[in-house]
Amino acid sequence: MTRPTPPLPVLVCLCLCAGVGLASAQQSSFDDFRNLGLLEDRRREPSPLSIAGHTLDPAFNLKLGGIATPHAFAAASSGYNDNVLRGDHEAPGVRLRREAYGRLEAGLRLDTELSDHRLELSYNAAVLEYADSGDLDNLTQSARARLDLYAVDVEGHVNAGWQRTIFPQSIQLTGLVRLDTYQAAAYVEGRLGKVGLRLGGSFARLEYQNRQLQTLDQRNYRADVQFYGRITPKLRALGEYNVFLVVYDEGRSGNLNDYLVHQARIGIDGRLFPKLSTSLKVGAAFQDVDVTFGRDRREFTGFVAEVSAGYSPVEGTNLTASYARTLQPSNQSNFLINDEVRFEVGQSITPKVNASAFVRYNRGEVSRLNRIRAHINRYTAGASIQWRIKGWLSLRAGYEFTNLISPFLNSDYRIHIATASIAVGL
Repeated sequence: MTRPTPPLPVLVCLCLCAGVGLASAQQSSFDDFRNLGLLEDRRREPSPLSIAGHTLDPAFNLKLGGIATPHAFAAASSGYNDNVLRGDHEAPGVRLRREAYGRLEAGLRLDTELSDHRLELSYNAAVLEYADSGDLDNLTQSARARLDLYAVDVEGHVNAGWQRTIFPQSIQLTGLVRLDTYQAAAYVEGRLGKVGLRLGGSFARLEYQNRQLQTLDQRNYRADVQFYGRITPKLRALGEYNVFLVVYDEGRSGNLNDYLVHQARIGIDGRLFPKLSTSLKVGAAFQDVDVTFGRDRREFTGFVAEVSAGYSPVEGTNLTASYARTLQPSNQSNFLINDEVRFEVGQSITPKVNASAFVRYNRGEVSRLNRIRAHINRYTAGASIQWRIKGWLSLRAGYEFTNLISPFLNSDYRIHIATASIAVGL
C-alpha cells in the first residue's frame, strides 16, 4: 500500500520553492551561464568568503603543514517577515504571522594548495529563530568539497556536498519542509589550439524528512558534453548536449513516473567587448516519461534558452540582465515550463560601500493530464547596501518583496522581508 501523493497545488509549489535552485544548477551545465564566461579564469587567489549575502576577503594566511589554510566566518542577522506560515492549534490550516526574527550562521573552510591545484573543504550551519513562534527548528546545514586540477591543456573539477534546507510547505500542508540534498558533479576539459571539449556528469539525491512528502524522494542523474571553438581569446562558440534523468523511489509501485529529458543547444560564451560579457544558449528539449498506467501526454518537445549579459558602462557600475526558459519534470502533470527574467544593478558608492538592486519575474506553466494549462506567476524585487569596513568585517542591510499569483485555491501570498546583518571572516 503506497502513501497518497500530495495534491497538485502542493507539488507545484514545492517544485517552484525547492526545485528552482537545484534545477538551475542542473540546467546550466559547467556553470558557464551563471558565470558569464569567466569560468576559465584560473583560481590563483583564494575564493571570497560568502555568508548571509556578505562577501569577505580571506584574511588568515597561516598554512598548516605548509599547504592548508583554515578560514572561519560568521554572520548575525535580525529582521522582519510578514508572511510566516505556521500551524494554528486553534483552527484548521495555517495562519500567516508577522514576526521579527534573528539568524546566526557560521562556517569553516580549509583551503589546500598543491602547486596550481586547489582543494576546498567547507561546512556551514545556520539557525533561524522567530520571536513568537520559533522553536529552534530552523537549523540548516551544508558541507562541501571542491577540487580543481589544472594542467597546460587539461583541467578537471569535482564538487560534492550535502545540504539540509527548510522552507514552508504551502497553505495545503502545514509546517515546514525539511529536505536533504546530496550532490556530486565532475567534469574534465581538454584543449587543442582554439578548440576544446568538456565532458561532465552529476548525481543528486533528494530525501524529504516529512512523512507525507517521502513519495517525492528521488535520484537525479545528468551527463553533459560540450564542444567549443575560439572566436577570440575570450569568446567561444559552442554546442552541447545534455541528458537528465529523474528516478522516484516509489516510481513503479506508486503514483509517480520517471522522467528523461534530452537537451541540445548552441551558443556563444565569453567577453564580446572590454565592458560587455555574455552567455547565450538556445536549443530544444525533449521530455520522455516512463508511463506506468494508462495513457497520458507527458512527452514534450520545445524551445529552451539561457541568455545572460553583464555590462559595466563606467567603473563601479555593473548591469546584469538574464533570461532563462527551462523544461523541468513536474509531478502529476505533463510538464513544467519555467520562464525567468532578471535585471540587476550594482553600484560602488565609495571604495568600501556598495549598493545593489534587482527585479525578477518567474512564470511557471503547468500542463495537466487533461491538457488544461495553469500559470503561476512570481514577482520579486529587492535592494541592499553593504559597507565593507575591513576586508574581514562587513555590515549589510536589505529588503525583499515577493508576490506569488496562481490559479490554485489558497496558494497566493505576498512577503515583505527586511534584514540587517554583520559578518566577520578570517
